[in-house]
Amino acid sequence: MLKILIAEDNLILAKDMARSLQQYNCEVVAIARSAEEAIAQFDELEPNFVMIDIELEGEKDGIDLAVHINNTCRVPFIFLTDHFGSRDSYFKRANAAKPSGYLPKGTFLPNQLWHFVETALNSFAGGDIMLKDDDAALFLRNQFFVKNHKTWEKIHADEITHIIVSKPYCQIFIKAKTGKYMVRKSLEFVMEQINSIPLIRISRSCAVNARYIYQYHQAVSKIILEDKTELELSRKFAGNFLQRMQFLV
Repeated sequence: MLKILIAEDNLILAKDMARSLQQYNCEVVAIARSAEEAIAQFDELEPNFVMIDIELEGEKDGIDLAVHINNTCRVPFIFLTDHFGSRDSYFKRANAAKPSGYLPKGTFLPNQLWHFVETALNSFAGGDIMLKDDDAALFLRNQFFVKNHKTWEKIHADEITHIIVSKPYCQIFIKAKTGKYMVRKSLEFVMEQINSIPLIRISRSCAVNARYIYQYHQAVSKIILEDKTELELSRKFAGNFLQRMQFLV
């Protein structure tokens, strides 16, 4: 079941949307009237999808909430707004937050609401994740599906040990599994999509999950993972690596 958070200070509109969404195998886990309240609920309730009014109660607005989502654990979200056009004061900030869609307030029928959600999910997936009406779990936080030959396999982000670029693919290595998964995406794209885990770039072509680092041999610039995999740390990325890992010297 898709877990949805609605950030909207108009409670009548928010409750109308909640009733409509619950007809489509969705659970509205909370309605927040301010960005501060929505941020707390996003962190606590872990929704898979967020609907955000740009103008909210409180000091922060909906775009601040969107930035928090992007920096914490990326999930698809759409903006509820009447603010459109390059001359609008919100336009540049809203677009920079990379929403999966926009929903003009007050211009849709209740039975059309799921169409906007489904379109946003497909936009977020970028065509690489299957979307089925009966399997909203495809968009659970920290989980995604990767095609392996003719089947799709679920991967938990926490199980990723490291990622190596082999253009035009990224090879994703999983804890306690032989072999690797291939995705036709850049390393930057993959890291952005799974920013819920502490991936650290150690070279132009490799990123490692900090949780699986066992040793670092400074003399030879080698990183050893718990499964004894050895990876090279390039000089260009050494400073960031040492800072992120909080070495005590």
